[in-house]
Amino acid sequence: MGTTDIEKALLACFDQLDQALHKLSNRLPQEMTAHWQPEGVIGNHIQTALTDYWYDDNRDGRITTPYLAVVQVDPSVLSTIDNINTLKRTFSKLCSGIGKSAPSVLPVLKSTLAHRHQTLHHSLQPNQLSRLHIKQLTRTIPTLPEVPEKVAFNWYTSGRSITHITKQDAWRRLCGMNQESKHIQIQLQDLARLPDNEPLAVVQVLAPIMRINVRFANRDRKAQNIALPLFIPNNAPMPEIVPPPESKPETRTRKRRSDNVLEDQPFLKSLRVYRYRT
Repeated sequence: MGTTDIEKALLACFDQLDQALHKLSNRLPQEMTAHWQPEGVIGNHIQTALTDYWYDDNRDGRITTPYLAVVQVDPSVLSTIDNINTLKRTFSKLCSGIGKSAPSVLPVLKSTLAHRHQTLHHSLQPNQLSRLHIKQLTRTIPTLPEVPEKVAFNWYTSGRSITHITKQDAWRRLCGMNQESKHIQIQLQDLARLPDNEPLAVVQVLAPIMRINVRFANRDRKAQNIALPLFIPNNAPMPEIVPPPESKPETRTRKRRSDNVLEDQPFLKSLRVYRYRT
């Protein structure tokens, strides 16, 4: 499939996905049998969750907005959501393909998609649609095939992600910084003293995320990250809901591994690079 074909497929997929999400959002008030959402939430919180995938002028595009809720609907709605999630996965793959084969094309397509959206819905002014929030559009809408007994929301902090790099990788990254700075010069000198084959690790501190812990009647349990309303069948009473704590944890909620192999202090502070314990 050539780039032009991929672009056409992406535009067609977006039209399908955009229309399906708005159609679902519009029918939800009639389809919801019961629902829960956090106290203090105002407006059409659950409906907005489905169609909030544009940056506005006052929004940081690197940040996604969580929408917490539990919604009971007819099984036919769950089937519709499954189809939407399939479109989301297809759209994500097409974006990834264009990003790899023709990265300069993707920003142009985002602008095109904004105008297509405006034409379809006649709801927003052009200056309100600067660009598409791909990550927010392609988030999977969570569903469960059966009604659980309990859904507990909680903040989760795993602490950090670790990416392995070589000495040569670290050297190139440091050289890309201001080498006239004293602290960069010192780090280059420290790095130069290491053996060429010494492995290193870049450590990134992760922001807290929301998770749900689900318990079913047969005592089975399930845990997963969640950022959109959870949709469940309406063939049983609403489950017990445990709301999340009001504030995010300041420290990690996951215990540090006893076999932690990285040193406690960064070796290259500017890159968050650590050495492995010897």
